[in-house]
Amino acid sequence: MKSFYLDNDMSHLYFANCEKRSDEEEYEEIMSILRNANCKIGKSIMGPDCDVIECEIDGVSFDVIHTIDGDGTFLYCNHKAGMKKLECIFTEV
Repeated sequence: MKSFYLDNDMSHLYFANCEKRSDEEEYEEIMSILRNANCKIGKSIMGPDCDVIECEIDGVSFDVIHTIDGDGTFLYCNHKAGMKKLECIFTEV
């Protein structure tokens, strides 16, 4: 799974869907990778165009944003070290 940032925005980590999988398959793979990396998966907040899943890794909170409009899934973390840790998790996959 290839992850990337947009325009030096280091608080959002996006994923390239090179395999042309469905958004649901991509979301399930991302969540599986996070669970295997011992991330704590918290509550889900359902919005009109996306679901926000509250998560934590090494004491740092982050969100998994699962869009329902075909834009896939991405991560949001406003903590530099936390985002670096998440980036490493997805680089190792």
